[in-house]
Amino acid sequence: MKNRRFLEAVLATIGTIGYLGLIVYLFRFDLSKLSSEQSLMIGGMLGIVGAKYSSIFDYFFGSSQGSHDKTDLLKAKEGSGNEKNKSAE
Repeated sequence: MKNRRFLEAVLATIGTIGYLGLIVYLFRFDLSKLSSEQSLMIGGMLGIVGAKYSSIFDYFFGSSQGSHDKTDLLKAKEGSGNEKNKSAE
């Protein structure tokens, strides 16, 4: 479980750095030299990447993370309850 959370955090960090890096690159790159088709393509790709970044952010700081934490607490409580029942027998 710890390894999965670590992997999720690493992937979220890579996604965040990649998204912010893309934004910085686009601001530094002279976009006036692009044709309208290229500008539309870059805008579309940036929108897709932005939506995925939003999903990552929502998971780690939104209701999905709270739900995940609640599920972990319930599993831990069930596990400790089963151990008490076994020791009572």
